[in-house]
Amino acid sequence: MSFSSVFNSVEAAWWIFLAALTAMGGHRVRGMTARLQGVFVLGFTAFGISDVIEVYTGAWWRPVSLLMLKAACLVGLAVSIYWLLRNRRA
Repeated sequence: MSFSSVFNSVEAAWWIFLAALTAMGGHRVRGMTARLQGVFVLGFTAFGISDVIEVYTGAWWRPVSLLMLKAACLVGLAVSIYWLLRNRRA
């Protein structure tokens, strides 16, 4: 196994761990709503799955659908962070 494959496997495990942590304890975070918690769990899980796919394809930009999945994850997580911070200020 190459270094990039090992790194992506560890990264996938990290994202899945974050999804599980958010699913179990996300409700304790100030400003977190149930819907927002679900979006975070979905985003973290999708990012982990995209890293597993990346292990087999060898690149984050091939196939194009993988690139689009990663972009959607990044946008979704960025918007979720924005809403979480907005809820915390309210």
